[in-house]
Amino acid sequence: MPIDVQSNPTLPNLVHYTFTGRWTWDEFFQAVKVEACLVRPLNGARYDVIGDFLQTSYLPNGSSVGNVYRVLMQAKTRGWGSTIVVTPHLFIRMMAQTLPKLHPDFRTTFLACDTLEKAYALIAQSREAAGV
Repeated sequence: MPIDVQSNPTLPNLVHYTFTGRWTWDEFFQAVKVEACLVRPLNGARYDVIGDFLQTSYLPNGSSVGNVYRVLMQAKTRGWGSTIVVTPHLFIRMMAQTLPKLHPDFRTTFLACDTLEKAYALIAQSREAAGV
């Protein structure tokens, strides 16, 4: 499957999506269901998400901003804290930066960077700011 979803074994309450090759929005929505199962035992406690696009520069056709917005609104009810999109690809980074511009309530919770190390630092900052 071109989207792998796992809990991070070293950082608690972190879900890591790894995108590879060509994927579809249907596969993304299936991955979101896996995320929901992974965080169910947290009983609403805060969790964060890394969207790892280090192995692909592909985005499928369709309303990416609309699809991601819908998923994030659902995730808010499960304790979602932040999502960090990790990619060296300018196009994906620009797409990720579009959502907070259209929906300012995601300005500090939906971010993009180019390395996993930066993503972990952004999550740590976000958790510290939230007192977690």
